[in-house]
Amino acid sequence: MPDLSQDTARLAGAARGLSPAGLIAVAWSGWVLAGIFVALRCSVRITETRRLYMDDYWILAAFALLTINAVLQTLQTPSLYYLVWMSAGRVPADEKFVIYGTRYTYYEFVIIALFWTVIWSVKSSFLAMYWRLFDGLPNYRRALICVAVFAVGSYIGCWFGSVWTCHPPSAYFKFGES
Repeated sequence: MPDLSQDTARLAGAARGLSPAGLIAVAWSGWVLAGIFVALRCSVRITETRRLYMDDYWILAAFALLTINAVLQTLQTPSLYYLVWMSAGRVPADEKFVIYGTRYTYYEFVIIALFWTVIWSVKSSFLAMYWRLFDGLPNYRRALICVAVFAVGSYIGCWFGSVWTCHPPSAYFKFGES
């Protein structure tokens, strides 16, 4: 693995000023903030109603997936910065390029899938909350079912789009071939 203290080459775009440690700090800061809100939500729900509801379980699932995502982003960072440093000429372009590049694509595929799943778990939490709120309101529940079907369809569409990022999809994990 490359030495993470070597931060002379930076990412582009919104992450331009982030060192490897900074990128890892962003991932875990988001996790800490989410954890605070999830803990507050669950403690209020248990204090007030003495139980958790389906919407709470969806949020807990989202937080568990976010935890896995933060771990994977931490593990992916050396591969990402190796590619950045290599493109900036800070590390030699050798056979490690394909190794780190392939490792990066494996992590990235799972990270993207987890990202979409976290987002849709939060959406499912909202839908579950509205399902309870719309008890006795059949027209609203029918509309909610339509929204849920659309949400599931868009989640499937995100998976389809992610898999077809590379054409053919079998090239996704063959770094440099797509």
